[in-house]
Amino acid sequence: PSSNTNSSGLKNVVDGAIYCAPNASGTGTKDSPTDVLTAIKNVKAGGTIYLLDGIYKFSETILIDSNNNGTSNAYKTIQAYPGNSNRVVFDFSAQSVSGSNRGFVLDGDYWQFVGFEITKAGDNGMLLAGNNNRIVEMVFNDNQDTGLQLSRFDTNAATVAEWPSNNLVLN
Repeated sequence: PSSNTNSSGLKNVVDGAIYCAPNASGTGTKDSPTDVLTAIKNVKAGGTIYLLDGIYKFSETILIDSNNNGTSNAYKTIQAYPGNSNRVVFDFSAQSVSGSNRGFVLDGDYWQFVGFEITKAGDNGMLLAGNNNRIVEMVFNDNQDTGLQLSRFDTNAATVAEWPSNNLVLN
């Protein structure tokens, strides 16, 4: 993992992280956060994306494609900024109800999603289709279908060996 824990039980902040805030368009620092889509595109293996408090509203699926991967010893992490007061919500209520209108599609490998909420997607809150990912302390609610679904994203993946594996869902 990209962060450790201090004596009070809070996760310590990682240096060099990309910071995001709702409707932001800055450079990705804490004082000038950027948008989530830019951060997901640019985070390097072993890097962390911090989500500052707020409601992140989306009408389209956020796709982390199969070419956007961390490594076994350098996960890509997207998480609420450490601390007790954080309230990070991804609100997909602008999506219509449809089997293809998911909040997130995680088709990449070696990602960690930590400590935020995904709500009101037109189908699944998240389709977890990649391998070796960690979904930790996440909240999925009020989605039109299952909050978190583990399944293939590529419908041409005909064998079980091509389907997602070795994912951890914790707390």
